[in-house]
Amino acid sequence: MTNFDLVIVGGGLTAARAIKEYRAAGGDGRIALLSKEQALPYHRPPLSKRFLRGEAERPDTLVEPEEFYAESDVELVLGTEVMSLDPHEQAVSTGDGRYGYRQLLLATGSLPRALPVPGAELEGVFSLRSIEDSAAIRAAASDTRDAIVVGSGFVGM
Repeated sequence: MTNFDLVIVGGGLTAARAIKEYRAAGGDGRIALLSKEQALPYHRPPLSKRFLRGEAERPDTLVEPEEFYAESDVELVLGTEVMSLDPHEQAVSTGDGRYGYRQLLLATGSLPRALPVPGAELEGVFSLRSIEDSAAIRAAASDTRDAIVVGSGFVGM
């Protein structure tokens, strides 16, 4: 088991800001950022706006540049899913190992609700949660003229 002062589960805005504020407040020791996504933490609003329209690229969406994590002594464990949490042992487990912590931040975000209708799994039907989803929608939109948006939440609008 590898031990850290702070383990953050989740790779979004909250994770990046927590690292920045933790260091600014004098927090020292090793930090691990465990994220299911392969990407560094990024801002999600551009996914349904500037990035989706092709007015921004992946680096423009990042919360902090890659150097920030190295300078902040953060071990990036991207593309890994936390499978279990053991508060008594102060450890989280992934498919690749265990990460001990003194402090733990769960910042996993949310998931879009799937449309429970026949055909929702067909090619050309998308959900928007990640930068990969937005890139897929962007690519598909370049070859079409019409689209239907289902949902009237913040992202759908």
